[in-house]
Amino acid sequence: FPSHDIYIPLQVEKRIIGIFSVQSYNKDAYNINQLSVLRTMASYIAIAIDNANAYKLLSKKNRQLNEHLEKIRILNNQIEIEMNKSEKLLLNILPKSIAERLKKGENIISDYVPEASVLFADIAGFTKMSSKMSSQEKLVDILNEIFTNFDRVAGNYGLEKIKTIGAAIVTGK
Repeated sequence: FPSHDIYIPLQVEKRIIGIFSVQSYNKDAYNINQLSVLRTMASYIAIAIDNANAYKLLSKKNRQLNEHLEKIRILNNQIEIEMNKSEKLLLNILPKSIAERLKKGENIISDYVPEASVLFADIAGFTKMSSKMSSQEKLVDILNEIFTNFDRVAGNYGLEKIKTIGAAIVTGK
C-alpha cells in the first residue's frame, strides 16, 4: 500500500523549529479543508513548542537570577560585617566626632580648642608581657578588656579618646 505523506514545516516568525508529518494509506486522503486544518494544527503546534522552549529558557534564567541574587545577598552581608568591623576599628582609633567627619569626606581636620587637657596612659611592661604570651587571641582579649574599661571610665568623665597606639591611650578634654 502506498502512503500519502504530508510534511508541513513548524514555523514561528519565519523560523522553522520542526516538521509536522502526517501519513495516510487511503487514496485521495486529504482534501483542501483537511489540508487547511492540518496547516492550522501545525501552526498551533509550532507556537506551543516555541512557548515551551521560551518557558524553559525563562525558568533557567530565573533560577540563574535567583542564584545571583543569593550571592549578592551573601556578599552584601559580608560587606556589612566588614564595614561594622571597620567602623569599630575606626572608633577604637579616633574619637567618634572625628571618625564621622572623615567618613563625610573631610581629609584634613584641624580644630581650634581654647583649653585642653591631654592624658597619656601606657601599660607598663606590656611589651615584655606580650612577648611571653603564647596566644595572640589572649593578648587581644586582654587589650580589648583594658581599652573597653578605659573607654567607659573616660566616657564617665567626659573625656574623648584621641588615639590608641599599641598598649597606650591618648585622651583629652
